[in-house]
Amino acid sequence: MINEIEVFKYRLRLYLNALGALASIGFSILQLLRGDTVTSIISLMGFIYFSIVIYLLVNKRQYLWRGRGFVLFIPITMLNVINVHPEFGIYWAYVGVLSFFLALEVRDACISVSLFLEAVDKSV
Repeated sequence: MINEIEVFKYRLRLYLNALGALASIGFSILQLLRGDTVTSIISLMGFIYFSIVIYLLVNKRQYLWRGRGFVLFIPITMLNVINVHPEFGIYWAYVGVLSFFLALEVRDACISVSLFLEAVDKSV
């Protein structure tokens, strides 16, 4: 039973980071084409982070910083989008909250969500 849970967590982390890498590189290219260089660079840094996590998961079965690096990338990206495009950027906050609980352990996710929502509240 425990082994099955670990396999599930491994796959969830792998797929979530693969999706994050694909979304980040696509978003980076899109923002670069739109002329938003800052958002493009932030997204490119996210792609690099996700790629490193995938590499370590696949080759060493190690979850980089237990997923906590995710907490650095997602809030910065979403707060930037909220500030640049407030009319629709706020909808990304919901995605951020959900992603914290998918990527982190419950305690870390609760702390991260609390801090993230406080930052979103101050930026809106």
